[in-house]
Amino acid sequence: MFKQLMSVLSLGFALLATQSRANDRLVEVGDFFHQYAQIAAIGYTHMNHGIEGSVGCLAGSIANNEATLFLKKKFNQRRPNGGGHGMPSGHTSRVASSFGCMLGQEGWTTPTLAFGAATLITAYSRVEGDYHTPKQVFVGAVLGTTFGYLGTQHLYVAPNEIQMTIPLGGHVATGPEVSANARKSLIAFANNR
Repeated sequence: MFKQLMSVLSLGFALLATQSRANDRLVEVGDFFHQYAQIAAIGYTHMNHGIEGSVGCLAGSIANNEATLFLKKKFNQRRPNGGGHGMPSGHTSRVASSFGCMLGQEGWTTPTLAFGAATLITAYSRVEGDYHTPKQVFVGAVLGTTFGYLGTQHLYVAPNEIQMTIPLGGHVATGPEVSANARKSLIAFANNR
């Protein structure tokens, strides 16, 4: 399913590339990713991590959008083209939240890197189109990645780690694999607290 999704995104990218001049094309590609990256990330995470994955990704996205709007109003920084509300870049932060979502759920996989590339292309398009400064897109990228990651990072467990729920406490701990005796000792300790 992900390959089909990437094919659709590639087709949209190709169609945009044939519609206008080079500089305008780049801005349109950034706009395309801005509109569809979050939807693609939420759909992908739903397919691979179920409702918990898509809700986590959506929560990170909503929190990022609200934080971005708050900071735009608070700073009201000028854009290179003369407009206001330039800090941080909203386009970049939205695409970056998709990257952060994928990173939190998948780790460093090919799909994650594809969303990272979309973030870089969007950031570059915003600077090249005179909508933002490099600092404004950098802050947008960090903001979006952080909120996307925090919304979903609890779902990713590295292959060399175990995930253990401690009875009664309800806490989830991850760490290197432990022996069965060590696991029993940890559970006994948690029960005696």
